[in-house]
Amino acid sequence: MTVDGHEYGGGRTEMLIRDSVLAGFTAEPRAVECLLPADRLHPVRWFNGRALVSVLYADWLMRLEGLPPVRFGESGVGAMVTFGDKPAPRVVPLYAGAGRPSLGHWWLCTAVTNNVAREVFAQAWGEWSFIAPVLVERGRDSLRCRVEDRHGLWLELTASRTSKVRTSEDALISYGRRDD
Repeated sequence: MTVDGHEYGGGRTEMLIRDSVLAGFTAEPRAVECLLPADRLHPVRWFNGRALVSVLYADWLMRLEGLPPVRFGESGVGAMVTFGDKPAPRVVPLYAGAGRPSLGHWWLCTAVTNNVAREVFAQAWGEWSFIAPVLVERGRDSLRCRVEDRHGLWLELTASRTSKVRTSEDALISYGRRDD
């Protein structure tokens, strides 16, 4: 594949996150189902039956083997999903364990700050994204992310900074569109 005029043959991809905010919300399940590209992807449902969605801001440093490092911002809206013939029971996919259904994530819409990131998202991962400025204000106690496209405000996310950092060793599948 060609990335920013350079031929990239695959190799190792390293994504280092420099700063991020991930917020979870619920939405009407039918609305989320309508946005999923395959009948075998199902929204994960919370206790109240609503679908789990996420909003992300991330400041990345991406290293593609053989190419110079690229820093970019990303902001997106996604849905927590499972893959299979039928939806998983409510909340069950969120619990770790070998018997857990195939918990994953489907990006509904993603904005990135440069063409290199857009190309890699599309060619390597099959994820559609658009280029837009991701404006970030870092306050002492908060972080605010704002994305505007040619029509105006697309997304705004403000989060309080806390001393709690949550990490996980569990893998999360990120589903994308690929023909191969």
